Amino acid sequence: GVQPSVNTFTLNFSIDGLPIHRSTRKQFWPILLSIQELPETPVLMVGNFVGESKPKSIEEYLRPLVTELNELMQNGVEISNKLIEVRVRAFIADSPARAFIKGVAYFNHTHGCQKCTVVGKHHGEAHVMYYAGIDAPSRTDEDFRALKYGEHHRERSPLLDLFHFDIIKDVITADVLHLIDHGQQLSPMAQQMKKAAGQQPGRLLSAFVAQLKHHQHIEEYDNNNIQDCGNNNDGDDEVEITLDNTGVQPSVNTFTLNFSIDGLPIHRSTRKQFWPILLSIQELPETPVL
Repeated sequence: GVQPSVNTFTLNFSIDGLPIHRSTRKQFWPILLSIQELPETPVLMVGNFVGESKPKSIEEYLRPLVTELNELMQNGVEISNKLIEVRVRAFIADSPARAFIKGVAYFNHTHGCQKCTVVGKHHGEAHVMYYAGIDAPSRTDEDFRALKYGEHHRERSPLLDLFHFDIIKDVITADVLHLIDHGQQLSPMAQQMKKAAGQQPGRLLSAFVAQLKHHQHIEEYDNNNIQDCGNNNDGDDEVEITLDNTGVQPSVNTFTLNFSIDGLPIHRSTRKQFWPILLSIQELPETPVL
């Protein structure tokens, strides 16, 4: 076989709860693995838990993983007669899952900060925990293992038994998913959906034509030739679109539209939800869903 070009595999583990369906309380808690040096390798599920809540025992949930990882780090893995060293690079999780796998106080606790020893204060009117100041001493792996952080500790985590592992630095508090994908990218999406909230489906068809124009390189469209489905009283669901012949003409004479509708919870911390109406064009599969 082909020998890896690197001498060490560093492993990233992602952990979070995943509801199976809104009609049941059952949920998965998968443990996902990726190899930092092999980004093209698919993510692998190396463990899973299913139940009506998160795992009740952190020991039962993580101990098999820790045992196997220590064996890999001790012995390495041989691929095509080359011995590859194995190390754990990071555990990645959101705030509640991160506190769970470390066995520490949750983010809304006075001692909930996982990076420093700042003591939080409860805001009575806003009903939130806030942390004043940025100069509190940093937490360290040595002091964590010595249980020097008082109320910050809830229970002992099997992660403390991992070889070559820093319980503070290697359980990261910032990752691309929550900082970028759920932050910078989700916000414009949420704003667009809020702006469209409450509108009749037909009101958004002008935006659909504008998007179609952009992706099909059509120069102009006449918005007056778009019938509003929300106000169409003749029972005909067809939408007539007139395109200027100076651009690229579609190869079909009819657009058939597919609409997908479902509820979408905004976040686990709130009961608010979106009910978007998504549109795709059967004849133009390369056109983005609107």
